[in-house]
Amino acid sequence: PLLEGALFTVQTLALPVIVETTAFESELVITNVSASARTIRFQFVADANPTPDSTVRFELTVPARTQQIFPGFVQYLRSIGVPGIGPRGASYAGALFATAAEGSFEGLFLGARTSAQGGGGRYGLFYPALPSAASTTSTWMLGLQQNGETRSNVALVNTGDVDANPITFNIELFDGSTGRKVSTIEGLSLKAKGWTQLVTLLAQHAPGVTQGYARVTRVAGSNPFIAYAVINDGGQ
Repeated sequence: PLLEGALFTVQTLALPVIVETTAFESELVITNVSASARTIRFQFVADANPTPDSTVRFELTVPARTQQIFPGFVQYLRSIGVPGIGPRGASYAGALFATAAEGSFEGLFLGARTSAQGGGGRYGLFYPALPSAASTTSTWMLGLQQNGETRSNVALVNTGDVDANPITFNIELFDGSTGRKVSTIEGLSLKAKGWTQLVTLLAQHAPGVTQGYARVTRVAGSNPFIAYAVINDGGQ
């Protein structure tokens, strides 16, 4: 949804991940339904960025009442000469942080589609940007599955809103059929503005559980975080 009403005072949005790998690529969507042009300042943080802080900084301006779609967004940044984007071939994956130059996101929408080719088309996931102070203590992720047809990945972002320090998580996994806690992943550390993904979470950390849910808890550090799950077709 557009950030309207009480939400328009949000200062920073975080798009959980922008990707460019041999298989996956992200498309960025920016919509401006307001009556004036809007400028957004971005920080793209990915380990593959050859900058001292792994961060690439740039601005984009969207005219009034228009929408801009950028297929292959990392390649787009490369094509317009954004400093800090390296040559194609590295695996880029990291969060994109956005600040409105006018101080408000009212009337603006920011989202991305990350997809891969296959079977004559593209298959992927569309997701919106979120307020970067999304979670500060714990959050639940529901509907996880792991079977012959479906798998679940879980991803985390340390938004770095408070300081430049890492935060530490525990992830508790529950069997959805019984309600029993079956596993806890302890001491998972993530640097400020960092992104990480745990693939096939149930298969790796709760073998035999075909459907379940998880609770992610920040146990150390001060920064807010974003936690989300992706349900994928394909058990492997």
